[in-house]
Amino acid sequence: MKKSLKTTIFIATAALGSALFSTSTKAQTVTTQTAVDVNFPKVIYLRTFRTIPIKIDPNQVTTHTVAGTTAANGATLASSGGGLAGSDQDTNLNDGLNTASPFNPFGTSTITWTTPGPAYAVWGIGNTGTVTVSARIPGVVGALINADSGSVVTMMSPQVSNPNFPAPGLANPATGTLSVRLNLAGVIAAGVHSNPETGVNITASLP
Repeated sequence: MKKSLKTTIFIATAALGSALFSTSTKAQTVTTQTAVDVNFPKVIYLRTFRTIPIKIDPNQVTTHTVAGTTAANGATLASSGGGLAGSDQDTNLNDGLNTASPFNPFGTSTITWTTPGPAYAVWGIGNTGTVTVSARIPGVVGALINADSGSVVTMMSPQVSNPNFPAPGLANPATGTLSVRLNLAGVIAAGVHSNPETGVNITASLP
């Protein structure tokens, strides 16, 4: 009888242990969802050229017409000896030789030069509003000088072609060209005219 009772207790204990072991292998899980907020700062980034070399197009300086000459419809220049050359003839000897300049900038007029491609690129991310790009010359006008001769090009009135636009993001920039007015009345020598003390300031701003 005692043996039978012991056997019964052993079987019951084994069954209980087996049940407990079986239950412990069934993992309990719980899941929550955690919100993630990314606070990205406003960004503005501007790229321009360090130097823009301007090469004057002959057609920009020889479009002035001179009445009483063979340049009555506009003077022209052609390449010659590493430079440019042109000519016309006065058609009236009785009035004396006409000395009016055939070159458009010499006098009260100026020429406008525009970069052939983008002069600035802007990347940016903002909250509201638009990016503003502006150009200015410190002191309103800039004197570009040929150091060997004192010859002067007067630069003024810079303009950008794309002054306002939504912030474009950080992958593809917004771009625009730059135009400046050049008065060449003070030019008396060929060669480079420059001035490290002046230039065009391009500014990009994001509210």
